[in-house]
Order: sequence, then structure tokens, then C-alpha cells
Amino acid sequence: MAALAMILLSGCGTEQEKTPYAEGKLPVAVSFHAMDQLAKAIGGNYIDTRVIIPDGEEPHNYQPKASDLEAISKARVVILNGAGLEPWAEKALSSAQKTELIVTVSNAAVPIYVEGKDHGHHDGDGNIDPHTWLSPENAKIEALHIRDAFIRADPDHEKEYTQNYETFAKSIDEMVQEYKGKFEQTQRKSFVTGHAAFSYLARDFGLTQYSITDVFASGEPSARQLADLTEQCKKD
Repeated sequence: MAALAMILLSGCGTEQEKTPYAEGKLPVAVSFHAMDQLAKAIGGNYIDTRVIIPDGEEPHNYQPKASDLEAISKARVVILNGAGLEPWAEKALSSAQKTELIVTVSNAAVPIYVEGKDHGHHDGDGNIDPHTWLSPENAKIEALHIRDAFIRADPDHEKEYTQNYETFAKSIDEMVQEYKGKFEQTQRKSFVTGHAAFSYLARDFGLTQYSITDVFASGEPSARQLADLTEQCKKD
């Protein structure tokens, strides 16, 4: 589980200078690190990315700086997760006068609807769990949409973007096959996490997620919730 999460979760790093972009490469603005990893898997050496939300910042509460707006305005492609995870995005895109080649990757995923306080991750059917990229199957679909955007923005490297996507998709397929085999052999298929971010991963592999806080990491758990979780841990 740890190895699988390491591949898909955003990693560690330091905040980078967000402008200018490297000359001769496709300029791409991404909202946070996980989107950066997907973009680089497809774009390789042909793109230069700027991450808007620094590592360690809460995506919901982030307020874009002038340098962020400049990075967005100069980007040929902007990649967002969507599903309400970047509530500042619409205003930032408008301020940066960016209207073309905006990829909202969660639109490609089959959503999971959850109960909880409305945090903006919703449509007509209710709240959407925004952590779509943590499903390997979703990540592959989202990468496909990123590939298509890169080809539109930089058709001269269509072959390279296509090859990179095929390599990425193959690695996902191999990983899914390996872990499905492992999970099918184990008797215990539940896990506990602090934040209920892994519903899509659990759906892919037939697992059950228990967590201390909900999908939006809102509020503090009650004593009753913690007691119930403790009993569930002992049971499983």
C-alpha cells in the first residue's frame, strides 16, 4: 500500500520560481504537485512546468500571488484537478485572462459521491470526492487528457507525447495487475488512514477504507467516532 501510494501521491520538494518558463519548451502551469507528476510523465523533456500551490499548502485556502497569475497567463496549457479542490481557479484564470487549453482532469473520472459539509466539490448529485488521481485507473485516463492537450498545444511533438503516454499507461496496467493479485491473496482488505483520501484507490482494488477525518478533512472526530474506529481496528 505504501509503495502504491508513493507512486500516486504528491511528493516532497521546495517551492520553485514560477516564472519565466524555459525557452524552447511548452510552458505548462499545474495547480499542485500530483498534477505536475502527471504532466511530466507525458511531457517529459518537452515541457516546463510551474506548480501554483507550494508543497505543504492547503489547496482550498490558497490565495494565488502575482507570480502565480503570471505563470498562468504565460502558460500554453493549464492543468487543474477540479472537483472543487482549487476554488480559487476560476477567478485566477479570469484575472490571468486564460481561456484556452485548460485541462480539468477530474472531469474524466467516474466520481464518488460522499456525505459531508459542502466544500464546493459538488454537482447536482451531491458532494464529490476530489481525490480522483489516487486511483491508478483514473490517473491513466487523466493522463490521456493531458496528452491530448499537449498535442494540441505542441503538435510537433505528438509522437513523443503519445509514446510517453503509452509508457505511462503500460506502467499503470502492470502495477494494477501486480497489486490486484496481491490483494486477492490477502484475507484482510481494510486499512486505516487519518484523512479519507483513498476511496478511489479502494474502489480499484476492492478494499475498505476507515479514517479519522472525512474526505474533506473537516472538523475533529468525536470521542464516539474514535471509539468506533478503535473497535474496528481491533476487529480487523
